[in-house]
Amino acid sequence: MGIGACCGIYAATGESWVYPILILAAISALGLAAGTSVRLVLWFAAISLLFALWGFIAGESMDSSYSRFEGEKCSMVGRVVSVDAQKDRYTLVTVRPTGFLQRKVKVYLFDNRMDFIQGDAIFLEGRLQKPEGSTNPGGYDARKLYYGDGITAMLLCSEGDVYLIEGFSLGHVFGLLRRDIQDKCREYLGEENGDLVSAMLIGDKTRLKQDTLDAFRDSGLSHTMAVSGSHVAYILVPLYFIFSRIGIDKRKYYPWLIVLLIFFAMLAGMQPSVIRAGLTAAILLVGGILDRNPEPLNSLAASALIILLFNPFSLYDAGFILSYTSVLSIMILYKPIVSILGTNPVARIVSMSLAVQLGLLPVTAKLFYSIQVFSIFANILVFPVRAVLAVLGWIMYILSGLHTAFGSLLGGPVGILAGIMSSTAGLFSDSSLSVVNVPYIHPVVIGLYYSGLWFLLKERKKGMLYPVVCTVLITLYFLFAAIPSNTWVFLDSGKADCIIVKTCTGRDILIDAGEYMQGNSLAHFTGDYIDCIFISHAHEDHMGGLFDILDRFRVGAVYVPGCSGANIKAVIDMCLEKGIPCISLLAGDVLEIDGCTLEIMNPADYEYLSLNDTSMVIKLTQTDRTILLCGDSEIASELDMLARGCDLKADVLKVPHHGAVNAAEQDFIDAVDAGIAIITCGADDYNHPSAKTLARLAGCDIYRSDVNGAIIIKLTKNGYRVDTEKQ
Repeated sequence: MGIGACCGIYAATGESWVYPILILAAISALGLAAGTSVRLVLWFAAISLLFALWGFIAGESMDSSYSRFEGEKCSMVGRVVSVDAQKDRYTLVTVRPTGFLQRKVKVYLFDNRMDFIQGDAIFLEGRLQKPEGSTNPGGYDARKLYYGDGITAMLLCSEGDVYLIEGFSLGHVFGLLRRDIQDKCREYLGEENGDLVSAMLIGDKTRLKQDTLDAFRDSGLSHTMAVSGSHVAYILVPLYFIFSRIGIDKRKYYPWLIVLLIFFAMLAGMQPSVIRAGLTAAILLVGGILDRNPEPLNSLAASALIILLFNPFSLYDAGFILSYTSVLSIMILYKPIVSILGTNPVARIVSMSLAVQLGLLPVTAKLFYSIQVFSIFANILVFPVRAVLAVLGWIMYILSGLHTAFGSLLGGPVGILAGIMSSTAGLFSDSSLSVVNVPYIHPVVIGLYYSGLWFLLKERKKGMLYPVVCTVLITLYFLFAAIPSNTWVFLDSGKADCIIVKTCTGRDILIDAGEYMQGNSLAHFTGDYIDCIFISHAHEDHMGGLFDILDRFRVGAVYVPGCSGANIKAVIDMCLEKGIPCISLLAGDVLEIDGCTLEIMNPADYEYLSLNDTSMVIKLTQTDRTILLCGDSEIASELDMLARGCDLKADVLKVPHHGAVNAAEQDFIDAVDAGIAIITCGADDYNHPSAKTLARLAGCDIYRSDVNGAIIIKLTKNGYRVDTEKQ
């Protein structure tokens, strides 16, 4: 029933209804073939239909929530539900406005110096926005992710627009308790280890340094800082062991364990993973009170149904997906793996880690477009350390409330264990091969992976033909189908440029890097390796994302404008540090890259008055189609190219300087004579594009990233086809 509910919701709210319908049909057919009654199959279909209807209704309701205030300056009073991030430029908090059944709002507080805790009552004033869906393939879908957390709007504020209000609430008590746990961990363990241990106890990562977060992410250990089923087990199992040893009747202490679960869930901020774990454990405990033994799989499905009944968009929450996949992997894969490896304690630990990692592999690749190569080894090593650390960490905190000597005494071993966790994360993340970016993975490939893994572990006595076939098909997909070819992609980077050119064999040419890295969207098309990057000029909206790209991806070479005054030293220094060739180009240079001819039209060897006019202008020819990529060139460089007699004619024009009034003059547009004009711009983008520029482009088919999202031009035998992410 849980699978039926998920398929129903996805059919109503997801990208396509085809795959969930196929899954439902396959499960129904297999059920009937296995002897399941027609009545039960009809119930399964009815549950799917009901949850599809519920998903549609919830989506419409959330879309309409606060929609009449979109773009307006609004004020509200509410309470802080959670402090989500504390960055240099802004603080990110979730607020529930006062009032009956008011939905939560995500607040971006810029230039903030206030220190919030859960439960604070605050007054807010700022501009309200509704979260948008993804505008790039593989991009961040704020609408689904925010709705999954019950958040239906965003509020953009500055420090002077927020005021604390005196008051008391139960949430504030838990906020103070969370803060006390953080402070005590720092007191007895020091800042670095203390922040790590408090993150592992209550899931609050706001105090952790970015280097620590990156190390745990790249080593595949991020889940150790997300409160989940293992944290619930670390609390319940020791208590169960103590009470059962004493001989207390389970009916007397099981209810108190349920109360403890509720308390812990509230302390952990009611995160989806802890709600899932708490509900599953509570169902099992209620079964124990009633002298029944619920099937763990049924308990898991029941907890999912309850969560989805409250909010069907929880289906898109990464914590929901990862936590349920982890538990299902243990339930399904652990026994067959342990039967192969043996039943000794070490083999059991390895089997548990393998079950989780094998089950999560395609899910993490699909969600994050990356694979942590050494994740299995890192998790095997930290599995016992993490368990002991969690138990000792709670004992340290509780006993320190009786006397500081207990905290100091236990701080030593807890600090050692935290150091082992940090060292393990550092060891397995400190390699260029720690993380491999992967391109788009088709749902059919995920189906082949799981079915092949099932036959390999459960049905291997019947032969290895099917797992081998699945392996071959998956390999062929990544070799020939995952990476597109002969395609030009204009990513929606807001007020910035980021353009991907896919060559005839699928190699990658990146023109500009955007202001911020569009990591998953890049990986969607490129995988782990980008052959070369051209930085048009040294403004942040064209080169700002480069440094993160060089950290995340393997890059063959970087090309920059070679004129004096290009101000490109930061890029050159970064390339030297990374050992990546950095090559300067000037007008007249020509490059041949995998069937693509790139002619550099600008800059000439001048000293320009404007940094925009140092922009590298590239005429790219591919399969007899041409595109002119103009960066932020303005009138001076346009007139210079015309005066030098440059052949600017092209099929597609990437309009200079986001369509600004001081760019794309009529003579320049006439010389290009393009049929398609692409304008990369964002909402409220300094009057970009200008109405005058749009008028001069009247003879072209105009596509805009702020209106159309990502613009994808597929080169074909008969010309080209234009697709957009926003239909």
